Amino acid sequence: MNSYFEGSLSGRKIYWCPGGQGHLAYCPQPTDPDSYTYCCTFYYLGQDKPSCCLFPFHTGVVIAFIISAFVIAGLLIFLTCWCYPSCPLAKRLQQNHDEEIALQQRYLTRG
Repeated sequence: MNSYFEGSLSGRKIYWCPGGQGHLAYCPQPTDPDSYTYCCTFYYLGQDKPSCCLFPFHTGVVIAFIISAFVIAGLLIFLTCWCYPSCPLAKRLQQNHDEEIALQQRYLTRG
């Protein structure tokens, strides 16, 4: 992230945005809360719109990290249960497999 230069405008602390990158002149704007100090752009209706952000990265990245953390945790739990022999899922799979083998053996001994 580029360095921001602190300033003051009408007694309010502002941060000057880097020029030439499609940002606003400074953040926070008069309509933004004081904590929105980062200059950013977001994609809206086919164009990049300049804005002020709370974080130095896009909010979509935070949401994607949270969703991916849940997916990875779920996948690890599933794989651990699938492979670990004392897990209830693995026990049930083994029991079903044993029952299938027993049924096949009964069928073969009858015929």
